[in-house]
Amino acid sequence: MPQGTLDQRPTDLPRLEQAREAIRQLDLAPYIEQNHAAIFRHIEQAYARNRGETNDGLMFIADSLPVTSAIIQIASTIGNSDKAKEWVHERLPTANEPAVLTMLTLIYIIHTGCEAALNSGDQRLLDLWSEIAQKVKDAFASVV
Repeated sequence: MPQGTLDQRPTDLPRLEQAREAIRQLDLAPYIEQNHAAIFRHIEQAYARNRGETNDGLMFIADSLPVTSAIIQIASTIGNSDKAKEWVHERLPTANEPAVLTMLTLIYIIHTGCEAALNSGDQRLLDLWSEIAQKVKDAFASVV
């Protein structure tokens, strides 16, 4: 289990720059910031439910995607959602745009959770979010 340190920065998540752009396209940052405590709690619960299971990283991602999809549905406008889907389509013409946006939103939320844990000074929280980030990185590596 990787231990986070207070001087680490969670900047090496896969597709982080694309995740930031997706959040910008969807205009989700204000909603995520305003509701971060509840969102982080859902992510932490999804991680706890799947921790230690076979393929726990992939299972955690699958368990978290409904939360991120709901955030997009609730917090983004139809216009922003359409614009974001077009942005995905321009880069990945055969991709399922909503699925890509949902995954990128999850990556952004995990990055934001890591940053919040880092800024909190709470080592237990930092260890948890570092572990979550590592599981996502490992899951990406296993399917790419």
